[in-house]
Amino acid sequence: MTVGERKAEALEAFERQTAVPMLVLALAIIPLLVIPLVIELTPGWESTLEALEWFIWAAFAIEYVIRLYLAPEKARFVTSNKVDLLIIVLPFLRPLRVLRSVR
Repeated sequence: MTVGERKAEALEAFERQTAVPMLVLALAIIPLLVIPLVIELTPGWESTLEALEWFIWAAFAIEYVIRLYLAPEKARFVTSNKVDLLIIVLPFLRPLRVLRSVR
């Protein structure tokens, strides 16, 4: 078995093991983003929700980096996982923060 085949196998196994936890985190982020838009929160709650958002973002970033490391063809991985990369990059652009300030 070649190194590329071993990495491909490891990537597949990692993706199988992380699919459900990452789905749960993806669903968990929705109320964290919506609640501050519809409910006036105390500064403490806003800080808590923001910390949870960053924790989930970090989990996605770490998962992406591990998958990229395990991918036998890095360039192909990046081009075929553009949405995943956007999920990681978008928090730095903070487009949803603009919506909060409009409120």
